[in-house]
Amino acid sequence: MKKIGFKIWNSDLAIGEEGNALISSFLRKASEVIETEINEDGGVGGKQMSITVERVVKGEDGIKKVLDSVHNTPDILFTHGHSMEKSNLKLIDSLDLYSLILFTSMDVEFQPNIFKTSSADRNARSLTIKCLLEEINTDASVYFIHDGKRMTDYENDFTSDHKGVVKSVNFSDFQTAPEIEKHLSPILAEIGNEDIIILDVGLRVFKDIFNHLNETGKHPLVLKLFGSIAGRFLKIGFPLIDMTAAFPFQNLDFETLIKQTNFSLDKRQKS
Repeated sequence: MKKIGFKIWNSDLAIGEEGNALISSFLRKASEVIETEINEDGGVGGKQMSITVERVVKGEDGIKKVLDSVHNTPDILFTHGHSMEKSNLKLIDSLDLYSLILFTSMDVEFQPNIFKTSSADRNARSLTIKCLLEEINTDASVYFIHDGKRMTDYENDFTSDHKGVVKSVNFSDFQTAPEIEKHLSPILAEIGNEDIIILDVGLRVFKDIFNHLNETGKHPLVLKLFGSIAGRFLKIGFPLIDMTAAFPFQNLDFETLIKQTNFSLDKRQKS
């Protein structure tokens, strides 16, 4: 191994070409800065480091491109996982985790070369939901809308003691807009102001829920456990508790890195 290789990659998001291009460009420039500084200071274990950055399309085609790159580049020793659970598992299952080190924010089966970087503790989140249900309205109807993963493993923990009706709806089989609208419509029609909605779904589902509440003026309490709303809604006209991991104040190292890249990023882009 001539160099210590790091593979950095980003999969396209639903933020348009300009947004995805910005992410890719920043990652490339930031990687150049980091690579230069480390190599000038002696490298990693006495060897020079090399960071390769690649932008890929979302979905299986993007995962395949990342895997091909890792498999065909023997110097790559470090890479990272995907932000979506299904794609992350596909990536992990196809990697030789005895020949490289993987960083991931997802909960995965223990493997000594996988390092978890998540700042969210699901046990703590489950306890928080349980306490909120007890303190806010013990008789409220609760709608738990999810994709059959993440917090569904803890559903009984935070709902078993609730006195009101709990309706759990799995949207994992509904991916297209017509399917989602069809199955959301009856749920949205019966939701009232005293109810509680727990959302563990991405933007593809919760955007319709947010739009419905904003347009109708309904104000049930919404507990959002997953996905970003940054810049996507003109207003939030209902009580919302956002329990996703967020970092409104970036650390000084990151701020310094931004300055070194000469990129001008606003608060939303930094997040």
